[in-house]
Amino acid sequence: MEAALKKLVERMPPPKKPRFSNVDWDRLEKALGLTYPSSFKDFIDVYGGSVWFDNVCPFFSEARTEKEAKDFVQSVKKKLAPLQGNTFDECFNAIEIPLYPADNGLFPFLIDYSGNLFCWQTDQNSPDKWPVVFWNTGPITILEKLTIAMLIDDWLMRKPHMVKIWGDINEYEPDRIRLTE
Repeated sequence: MEAALKKLVERMPPPKKPRFSNVDWDRLEKALGLTYPSSFKDFIDVYGGSVWFDNVCPFFSEARTEKEAKDFVQSVKKKLAPLQGNTFDECFNAIEIPLYPADNGLFPFLIDYSGNLFCWQTDQNSPDKWPVVFWNTGPITILEKLTIAMLIDDWLMRKPHMVKIWGDINEYEPDRIRLTE
């Protein structure tokens, strides 16, 4: 388990029996044609599909059946459809970025309820080295190599790159600083 996940577990104890944590990774990865980063698998083992801060949750499938795994492939494509021709740098200059299932394409792993996506740029052989790309319904921000636990922990610690994306934790109502199943 990575250090950031250990730290997050101390700050935000996981549910005793997290929902959606029993993933058939082999089936899911075979259907998708890619391998998930080990840090993401560890995160799901610990927290499952928990919703964080009433706003964000991991995007994945348990892939309990072949059909469920194949349906998830279609869900990924549907989730990425709004990005087609709608990606810009932070100065709103149009940029072309390949999308899954294209080689080196963006692949979503975390969603928020405003329609924003966190994706991996699958441009390296090792999934553990994929940079994170945040799509803010138009402009993108490249966050380099961060894990899902690091994203959440960085926000809790009010690091500027995450405050820019999710806002300041100090402005959230205290009862929203939680995770739910």
